[in-house]
Amino acid sequence: MRCIRVKFSGYKRLVDAGCNVDDRLVAFVGPNEAGKTSVLRALAWIDESGDEALPIAATSRGGEVSERDDSDQIVKADYRLEDPDLDAISEVGHAAVGSRIEYSYWRRRDGTRVHGLTPRLQREPEPFLQAKSALSRAPVALERALERADENNADDESEDMRSQFTKVAQMLARPDATWSESDVAVLDSCGVASGKVVYGSGDRVAAD
Repeated sequence: MRCIRVKFSGYKRLVDAGCNVDDRLVAFVGPNEAGKTSVLRALAWIDESGDEALPIAATSRGGEVSERDDSDQIVKADYRLEDPDLDAISEVGHAAVGSRIEYSYWRRRDGTRVHGLTPRLQREPEPFLQAKSALSRAPVALERALERADENNADDESEDMRSQFTKVAQMLARPDATWSESDVAVLDSCGVASGKVVYGSGDRVAAD
């Protein structure tokens, strides 16, 4: 990845500042007390270990800034994904995107970190459409199986089968919803091949 932009919102003298840094050589030039050192310290803060909140001494002064929420973004860095990065995420099985993919990483005032991709990757829809189509033919067979379970007084088994069928149908209808590990386990237990799955809430991207 290559860092292409940095943005500062409330770090020392950098109340609202940012710049592109995608050239081969980047120089920060200015008079004393202009904020050059603040840029370097802000970039060091976003990457330092720990999750401590932004120190009071590093907070920009002024009423508008001091009243901000702990969840507000203080330092953000945007990166352009290069060929090795694109090759790595291609193995996840996401749908094709028509624009350049960028990775963003930022740290909030309370010290927490957030990262994500733009545009947001979505699951490849075709496997889910195929599974949904196959599932649409299942209700008759399911009812027969449930009838047999009822005849054998397997009430718990019958209820589990109904619950799993309903769960799988809902998941296949919304392939880009956030899935938990237990959701994926339901798919696997029902024989639906989930393959490699990308799931996240916008704050993170992960693969099973």
